[in-house]
Amino acid sequence: MDPSFPERIMREFEKNSEHIRELEREGLNATVARDKRGQICGFILALGLFAIVMFCLYLGNITFAGFGAVAFFGTMIQAFLPKNDKQNSKKNDKEDN
Repeated sequence: MDPSFPERIMREFEKNSEHIRELEREGLNATVARDKRGQICGFILALGLFAIVMFCLYLGNITFAGFGAVAFFGTMIQAFLPKNDKQNSKKNDKEDN
């Protein structure tokens, strides 16, 4: 039996641990980047809908502006409500086990 086996096993363990940490770090960075893109896109869409509502008011089309305003505020309120979807409950179940 080679006396360097314990040393080699420890080196392999350390390399594997660092690799796992690096993958987790990359996954977190990708999640943050995705969330930032989502926030930017949401802001642009909200700004566009608000501009449409203001333009409709400028033109005097109160009915369409009212529907647009309801859609705008409904979307803004919905964005801040807590989400209760199946994916989050499955994730919480896995963490509990």
